Amino acid sequence: MEHTFDRVAAVYDRTRALPPEVEIAIGAGIADLTAATAATRFLEVGVGTGRIALPLVRQGYCYYGVDLSMPMLRAADQKAQGLAGRLILCDADACALPFASATFDVAIVVHLFHLIPAWPEAFAEVLRVIRPGGAFLYGAEQQGAVDEPDPFAARWKAALATHGIVPRNHRATDEGVLAALRQRGLNPEHHTIANWTRTSTVEQTLTRYASRDYSSSWSIPEPIFREANATLAAWAREHYPDGAFPLTTAATFTVLSVRC
Repeated sequence: MEHTFDRVAAVYDRTRALPPEVEIAIGAGIADLTAATAATRFLEVGVGTGRIALPLVRQGYCYYGVDLSMPMLRAADQKAQGLAGRLILCDADACALPFASATFDVAIVVHLFHLIPAWPEAFAEVLRVIRPGGAFLYGAEQQGAVDEPDPFAARWKAALATHGIVPRNHRATDEGVLAALRQRGLNPEHHTIANWTRTSTVEQTLTRYASRDYSSSWSIPEPIFREANATLAAWAREHYPDGAFPLTTAATFTVLSVRC
């Protein structure tokens, strides 16, 4: 049976690429937040192709990565060859991690829990494998400033809303995770460790919406997906007659961190 992200393993790095300087900033930020040393053992659940892992592996750290998608893991393994640290990969379910309790110094989750219906089980598993005094990091990449909503995203949501569909939001579990940490007596802190801008053209943006490369689109029935794209394209061509018109979006990488 094909796992969900198997279908996009070949295009994942192209569609989710981070600028090199942003990768470096994220790796450095995580190392600083966790006061990492040469002996620190990292775990990332939902490691994918290693976007977050590789900057830390380049710094020489030992980094374990878990994912359900073998094609994604193979891509991460290939990219890690010859780097200073070690990337140890495992095909496993986030709700049943194959590690003893209190194994890791740092556990990282980025853009994962919203994909897991029983995410509190995965959350409990992640905390289980962190040693006392270790760190849990819950990271997210956010596009668009709060006071400057993305007009394409707003039109896309409106087009889907006419069919009673709300697209999946990768930040949907944020408040739940925050509440779950506080219920355990933990006091998380918010950190912004990278800021940058993304630039694309109108046509590139429409092509991205028309693709099935993003998990938020996978549950939308094909006829509704096509109609919503036609509605978005008609609106875009009315408001942006030049398909090569550049669109610039602010982006941030934030981390919710806590000592366990």
